[in-house]
Amino acid sequence: MCYSVNTSILSYSIGMISAIVCLYNRQYIIGMIILCYCQVQLGEALIWRGIDTDNEQINRLGTLYIKYTLPAHLLAVGLGVWLTNGDYKTMIAGLIFYLAVVGYYKYSESENSKNTSFPDNRECMKRECQNNDNRLKWPFPDAWYMIQTAILFIVLFLYLSRVNAIVSCSFFTITYVLSRLMYKWTASSMWCFMSAFLAPILVFATKL
Repeated sequence: MCYSVNTSILSYSIGMISAIVCLYNRQYIIGMIILCYCQVQLGEALIWRGIDTDNEQINRLGTLYIKYTLPAHLLAVGLGVWLTNGDYKTMIAGLIFYLAVVGYYKYSESENSKNTSFPDNRECMKRECQNNDNRLKWPFPDAWYMIQTAILFIVLFLYLSRVNAIVSCSFFTITYVLSRLMYKWTASSMWCFMSAFLAPILVFATKL
């Protein structure tokens, strides 16, 4: 994840440009993946804006945007598959997975949850504390994301060339491992940031 409004907007912009380039080049599957996961950076920009202005509504909006965008990755890939060859089965599977995660949210979370996000170090939330070592922690469970990622990898090997599937899976695996090593408790958010910020590498590598 990012650690300020500016870094969030920067990574979001890089991710969106990369997604648009992919879609323009008819790399629909990769393009839809990038388009979906870089939305997390937009959500985090809203969260940081809410923190900076002490506006809980903006914070909550950003948190909910991330919360309900994360489980849509498989649905986005399914849309990419459909745009590529007209096969809609993956898109339906993605929709089922999405609804299952939303149900899991409702089952696992307290009704009193405010769905607001804050930095790892809540003792200091001022701008001077917005640095690489004080990143956001999401208030909702995201362990299920590994299941979605595993399914996503299978889909990539089914519908991309073998080389592009290996490149894509390696990209996401390496960025996740690095995120986990650097920021254990905020790895998911950091992973989204790195994947968006480094998206041009993925676009270039899968275009070769």
